[in-house]
Amino acid sequence: MSQLSRAEDSKPTSLKSIQSSHNDNVTWFNCEKCPVMERLLIKEQAVIDAGVYLNELAPLINNVLAGNEVAKQDDMTGLAELKNWAQEMREAENKHRSFELLVGVAGSTGAGKTSLLNALLGIHEFLPSSCEQAATAVVCQVSWNHDMRAGFEYRAEVDFHSYAEIEQQVETLFQAMSCLEEIEDRHDNDEDARIQDQAEAQAVIDDVLGKVQAVWGTGLSLQDFREMTAENLMECNKDVLRLLGTTKSLHDSDPEKLARQVRPYLGSTVHNHGKEGKQFAAWPLVKQVRQFLRVDILKNGISLVDLPGLGDMVQSRAAVAQQFYEKLSVTIIVAPIIRAADEMTAHSLLGNQQELRLQMDGRYHSKGFGFVLTKSDDINIRGQLARSKEIRNQPETMAVHTRSIALVAEIKALENEAKLEENAFKKKKKTTTKAKSQVDRMVKRLQKAKPRQQEALKNELQALKSAKSEAIRGLEESRKNIMHITEQTARKNRSRAYMESKLAYLCTRTRNDIVQSRIQDDFRVRQKRFYGSRNIQQQASPERLVEVIAVSSLAFWRLKNDESHIPGFPREAYTGIPRAKQWLWESTAGTREEHLDTVLNNYSKLLNWIRQWSQDEDEEANIVFTKQDIDESLQTVHNNNLESLRFELSSFEDDIGRIDPLHNKENILRDCAAKVQRVIGRWHLMKPDDLTCTDAMHYMTHNAILKRDGASYTSPKSKINYAWVQSLGKPMLQLLVQDWDQAMNQDLPALLGPMMERVEVVWHNYIREILYSLKTLNVDLASPVERSLQAFVPIKDIIRDEIRTALDLVSKDAASTHPRLLLSLQDSMAPICHKALNHTGPGCFKSRKDFIKAEGARQGGKMFHKALVVMERRLRLSKQRLPENFDKISQKAITAVERHLNALFENILTGDSDNICNRDRKLKVKAEARKLTVKWQADWNSGRELHVEYNSNPETPEEFDAEDTDSLGGDSAGDGDGSDDDGSDDEAMDIDDEEQNST
Repeated sequence: MSQLSRAEDSKPTSLKSIQSSHNDNVTWFNCEKCPVMERLLIKEQAVIDAGVYLNELAPLINNVLAGNEVAKQDDMTGLAELKNWAQEMREAENKHRSFELLVGVAGSTGAGKTSLLNALLGIHEFLPSSCEQAATAVVCQVSWNHDMRAGFEYRAEVDFHSYAEIEQQVETLFQAMSCLEEIEDRHDNDEDARIQDQAEAQAVIDDVLGKVQAVWGTGLSLQDFREMTAENLMECNKDVLRLLGTTKSLHDSDPEKLARQVRPYLGSTVHNHGKEGKQFAAWPLVKQVRQFLRVDILKNGISLVDLPGLGDMVQSRAAVAQQFYEKLSVTIIVAPIIRAADEMTAHSLLGNQQELRLQMDGRYHSKGFGFVLTKSDDINIRGQLARSKEIRNQPETMAVHTRSIALVAEIKALENEAKLEENAFKKKKKTTTKAKSQVDRMVKRLQKAKPRQQEALKNELQALKSAKSEAIRGLEESRKNIMHITEQTARKNRSRAYMESKLAYLCTRTRNDIVQSRIQDDFRVRQKRFYGSRNIQQQASPERLVEVIAVSSLAFWRLKNDESHIPGFPREAYTGIPRAKQWLWESTAGTREEHLDTVLNNYSKLLNWIRQWSQDEDEEANIVFTKQDIDESLQTVHNNNLESLRFELSSFEDDIGRIDPLHNKENILRDCAAKVQRVIGRWHLMKPDDLTCTDAMHYMTHNAILKRDGASYTSPKSKINYAWVQSLGKPMLQLLVQDWDQAMNQDLPALLGPMMERVEVVWHNYIREILYSLKTLNVDLASPVERSLQAFVPIKDIIRDEIRTALDLVSKDAASTHPRLLLSLQDSMAPICHKALNHTGPGCFKSRKDFIKAEGARQGGKMFHKALVVMERRLRLSKQRLPENFDKISQKAITAVERHLNALFENILTGDSDNICNRDRKLKVKAEARKLTVKWQADWNSGRELHVEYNSNPETPEEFDAEDTDSLGGDSAGDGDGSDDDGSDDEAMDIDDEEQNST
């Protein structure tokens, strides 16, 4: 790792404590022993610090370059190099800003995707979920906001469909209406089939009609549409036409206000969207929405994407979703835990195509995807206690349940006792009031009595006062009893609330554990089958397994908004949301650290150059040599080592060429050709993947799939997704995927180590030859180079970064052959589908089915051969770019060394051609730049302490700890002064210890 670097948000400030046990002087270039999350925080801060200083250096340098004609002619010594530095700075910053790690959130409608995303973002209802059809149809991406302008803290960009795309959707409605009329007029022997086809056609009409009416008005009836054309309809609202094909930008300083601005494009309510003043819902016109904000989870490139299904009836929107699926770094599969509990397997939640895609991309493990089981608060406690054998076999759970029932009875008894005591209190209060009244009357009689009567009245008064005192004592005793019962009841209610919450926690945790274990066990079997006996590093490590996290967004927001908590979720950690966030950070940590290392190496190179260029001129060290002398002396060294570097990198081209995931293509073609007829033979069925299904699909569905050339389509009535092309490609991908993963995700990246070993040798010789050549020219010339040897390390590290990027690019390009395989198969299917559509009239469904089956059997071998050729070509093209990339990497490294040497010698060589004016200007610029580089270097080297904010444990607690009683209004020792007369319930929450002992 190169030396230099550290940072903060808008200004470099001293960092607050990093609680690291490793190095008191922790910097980004010596933090290898720190835990990964600490390293990321340190490096992220270093990038921010560098950005601050670069932002201050940029205008200084740019003003000189832009405002000086002499500089533009490159006559001022070093300013030509300064231009190159400014260009490299812009490229480095742009590369950092454009870095993106797409995290896709996929799941069925109602699974809780949007609620999960809002919880991860920490902004309640930022993304709308009220309009089911609208909110789930549009791809919505949320990324970090780099715009620092006031009022632009939260931004959104809404992309609208083109005119042609919307016209195609509208045309679908008119075609469906025409088709429905044909079905209604059809007379055949199978009336049930005709009714089913009619229902399917009506479902298509209803689906598209809802969207059309949302835009052009609910007042339009089907009869109105029958009298119109698609073009007439499109032209009747100019505001719609003005939106099509455009991008609308929105911004605000408040997230809730921005959410309200975006909602009209994602929700079903009508709004005024243009000059004509017509109100309509715009969501059917929207292709995708991109939102930008600054929240922790989006830092350093993480971008969350709410993905709709690939079977959207709107092909352009499905295409957008497909593009995102191809670029995902991490995939979150969202499913309600109730559904997951029923389906139980990873495969049923993941799906064939998703599983194959993850395997091809090398993401078939916990760093590549995970399951988030939502709505974990959705549980019937009594039902679980009655039905779940696992729960009934848990002594702790049953002890809590028993104690909870007992507390209910005890509270009821106390409430009854309180009623009796209250009645007694009322009677005693009357008695006391009466006694007081009698005493008052007697006092008045005594005052009016004659002397001879006073003695007797005094005796009576004394007796009445004694009765009054007795009544008051009885009343006070009753009052204390009521207070005591009230305190007991309150304590027992707190105990009961705690027990109920703990019982809910225990039942929920048991249910979650069972579901999670089933999914992980199923995945473990599938993963073992996939990797087989291959010797893959870390195959048995936990990261090779899949992450399964149970969450409750509802419980999370209840706690976040200080509302009453849901039983079993006393703190945020119990909701699973903190764990989901932490998993996202962990799963992307490797890629983010690689990116940060690359950015820091580039920033280090920039710092080293500008620091060297801005040094004071050393009058005493002036050596009678010119820049030309140095260049001539080192030119041969640069050229020879450029060739050495090229040679060493190109020597691996044969190794890369031998990495061929398609080496077994002959056997693959033979096996696929044998399976094609079996696959196509089930396409006409309602549930092609269900081997027990023999019912034919509806005519309208079959017709719609043919019109899409076999591409993915979801029936609006049955909600079944049909993916003919994917099912056709599945056998080939299943045969390919193991070899593909081994070659492109294991063997290819493994070459980085050996390649860097060769580079290290060349680099060592290169630096040594530079020093030798300089000493040969003049022994004093080598001294400044020897003093700054560390400055060459970032350049060498950049070589490693760029080699890794070049290999990754081959792997990613190769992975993109998966969708290209499907596109090739779809291209082959297109003419077959078109010809099948020509079969019309009675019995055309059977005719079409038979034709497709026959053509598929006849052309299947050709289709697969063509698809493999497409994959081979793509793979070959990816590898063919490597020699050029290796050449660029070599040339860039040598050029960087040359430029650094030029900056190093500028201040100590003679022959400076600057005139006096230029010299003064240059010295002034250097002085300003030098101040900034000194601060920058000091910040990076200071090893300032950084506060680690993630140190609170995000894991979902394994126990219902005593500290959580505070959130329930209870305590572990009971309330009051502890003077329970009967000693019945000083228990409160310390019953946990007794239960553990009994267990």
